[in-house]
Amino acid sequence: MTTTITNDRPVLTPINVLATIAVPKPYSLPPTPPASPSKDRHLRQVLPRLSFSHGAAGEITPPTSPTKSYSERRVLLFLKTERKSVKYRSADITLDFLLPRAGVVNVAPRKYTAPHMLEKHHAYVSASDFTHDAAKPATECKSCKAHLGAIQLAFPAIPDDNTVLACAAWLFVLCKVDDLLETDEEVVDVGEIVRASLEVLKVKKSLEEALAEAMQELVFLAPRARAESNASTISGASSIFSPPMSRSSSMDMSAYAESEASEVDGTVLPRVLHILNQMKRHLEDLLPETCLPRVFEALRHVFEGFILENNFRNMKNEWRTVMEYTEIRARTIGVAPFFAMLEAGYGVVEQSDVDKLARLRGFLTTLVGFQNDLVGLEKDVEVKEGMNLLFVRHRKNVDTVAQLNEDVDGTVHEHNGTVERVVREWEGLMNGDVTEGVQNMANCLVGFVKGHLIWATTAKRYQVE
Repeated sequence: MTTTITNDRPVLTPINVLATIAVPKPYSLPPTPPASPSKDRHLRQVLPRLSFSHGAAGEITPPTSPTKSYSERRVLLFLKTERKSVKYRSADITLDFLLPRAGVVNVAPRKYTAPHMLEKHHAYVSASDFTHDAAKPATECKSCKAHLGAIQLAFPAIPDDNTVLACAAWLFVLCKVDDLLETDEEVVDVGEIVRASLEVLKVKKSLEEALAEAMQELVFLAPRARAESNASTISGASSIFSPPMSRSSSMDMSAYAESEASEVDGTVLPRVLHILNQMKRHLEDLLPETCLPRVFEALRHVFEGFILENNFRNMKNEWRTVMEYTEIRARTIGVAPFFAMLEAGYGVVEQSDVDKLARLRGFLTTLVGFQNDLVGLEKDVEVKEGMNLLFVRHRKNVDTVAQLNEDVDGTVHEHNGTVERVVREWEGLMNGDVTEGVQNMANCLVGFVKGHLIWATTAKRYQVE
């Protein structure tokens, strides 16, 4: 898979741009933008580095009028996008991704893989997974470097070490649990594992109650389809669950927290429970107590999605819909816990501030889903992985990537349209009545779009063997 990056558009004159680009209604320009020290500081950081070409006259100095400056800044940000091309190996198809260009976000990254960071993460992973080589020096641990390096790529300006380590811990757990649930070495009862997992995460409501709420948002099958096959149907919240947990698996979950990784039974359920207990204790040590409820709620959100996904996999192609798939994927993609942890790092603790970032978080969740399914399509075709947006849209079994050419083009187009919404939403936050913490986190999140795509195109889990 080859990738190239090119500028998205030629530089345009301010007059032509303003004449052809309408400002979206949610961010219509006010007659006189409100003054704000934080906004003025941000303008001084951004505008001096940017200019327009105006024929032979050369550079144009940004206008001094407050209203005009606001207008020009709007256009400058709109233009700051780039394209990253990704080519499939097995088909003559190129994915032309639109991304916010580096430079839209002004960050001063530091090295997350510093020795003291590797030591702490290595100790955590060693305590969580008995297959991890605990004897190897932390500075030589490739997987620990990969976890921290991926977080650096995705979120390069996290302000404190603890939030970085928390994000790296969740990345390890997300990938590990995903692999364990999809193992071919034993028959995995996803329902039983999810029940036990939510108990580890101290869920305050039963799995049945949690998923009944989720079912209110999802309509899986038409009435006719329900009547045709009880085996593959979901007629209500109660029918999507596996049998209750056995006595052996409904034990005191705290036992797993006290066990050493080497003492844990090698089967999937005990391994998952031990990993989650270690993560829970690790996060409680790293993150402020005030933010833990949101973090654990986001973690439960992901695990509730696993059982919904398991049932979706067993449905016939003609009964599955894109809406249902994207609702489930938004949970299992696993980005919500990262966002909750970042809120702690940037001091976004008031619910009103969290809500102001909701649209941006939603757009980013959608983009990550698009990128994962598009970049991982070749591998999904090869291993017959059914949980891919392109397969759900196609509604038929697929043997080659070339069969999905039109679906791929349409999905890339949706991705690029969502990127433009992200840029507009970010600009609205930069000029809105929000705290500095909200603005800093918005900067961090916008950079995630490009960072995640680079990670996805290089991570082994998305590559064809």
